[in-house]
Amino acid sequence: MSHVGLFVAGAFVTSLVAASLALLVWGAILDGREEAAQRVLRHAEELETRRRSRQSRSIPGRVPPHAA
Repeated sequence: MSHVGLFVAGAFVTSLVAASLALLVWGAILDGREEAAQRVLRHAEELETRRRSRQSRSIPGRVPPHAA
């Protein structure tokens, strides 16, 4: 194989590997963004659940005299 052919084959393999790694890095970035969005949603749902549980508890209208 000539030097030029070997260089072209090496450049092709290198560009193929670089493109594959770029796709993996891009996927990791997108996965991190999705994880952050899911974390925000879970936190909002947790706060909403806490808020609803506080509202559903019955608060006595009057404090008995012996409790004071």
